[in-house]
Amino acid sequence: MMDVGNGLDTVGIYEIPRFYDSVGTDKSAMVAVVAGEENIKKEDILFYETVCRNRGYNIRVFTDRNSAVKWLRKEQS
Repeated sequence: MMDVGNGLDTVGIYEIPRFYDSVGTDKSAMVAVVAGEENIKKEDILFYETVCRNRGYNIRVFTDRNSAVKWLRKEQS
């Protein structure tokens, strides 16, 4: 688990996949991140998803749990 507290700057967001690599995160895993809209800017979410995809991770960010679960179930069927 990673606590981002009050958010991250662009460099911090860019470094997150490096952290995933360092702890041996499986790149074949699907990861749905649920973040409240008030906690993160849309452009940061898009940047995070792009950086993760570019490093081989299948990660999406959602603002509600139901959408995240729906995406995970859809991708696995």
